[in-house]
Amino acid sequence: MSLEGGDMDNSQQELKLQSDIKYFNTSIMKLVLLFVCTFGIYGLYWHYKNWKAIKDHTGEKISPFWRAFFWIFTCSDLFKIIGLSALGKGINIAYSARDLATFYILMMLFGVVGSKYDNQIANLLWVVGFFAVIPLVIVQKAVNSYNAAIDDSYMINDGFSWKSITVIVLGAILLILSIAGRFLPNPK
Repeated sequence: MSLEGGDMDNSQQELKLQSDIKYFNTSIMKLVLLFVCTFGIYGLYWHYKNWKAIKDHTGEKISPFWRAFFWIFTCSDLFKIIGLSALGKGINIAYSARDLATFYILMMLFGVVGSKYDNQIANLLWVVGFFAVIPLVIVQKAVNSYNAAIDDSYMINDGFSWKSITVIVLGAILLILSIAGRFLPNPK
């Protein structure tokens, strides 16, 4: 298993391994639903919450907002930190932070490019863009295992608030309309 990638030095990595950071608590189903129904925007929130957990626990002078905003440059570091934390608790993870980040970035870019055009290739790229949730699912599984290892009373947050339900319902309607607009024949 390798967690290469990112620009963190060894002392920072050791700090992460020794810390019991309580990362963002969410279920896989909730992550996938909110990611898909927000067309990937929930990924920014996911990044923000995990960077905030790191900042709050370690006291590092980082900006969770800007790290989430510039996720394309920081996702590898985040995946690496989470992976190192999990490894530090004896949790076997099966991902390379750099490879996962590369896949994540490519899928998100495919989705963005696909959304800009209206042809069969663009439609395919748009659909492929939703696969960007896969790396987040892999990392969230590590987070959930890690959080359970550091807290005996840990329970995965699989509940849906009224805000989450509203986002999912409105997002699902928009998603259905988007799919219909892209794939149904255009009446003349």
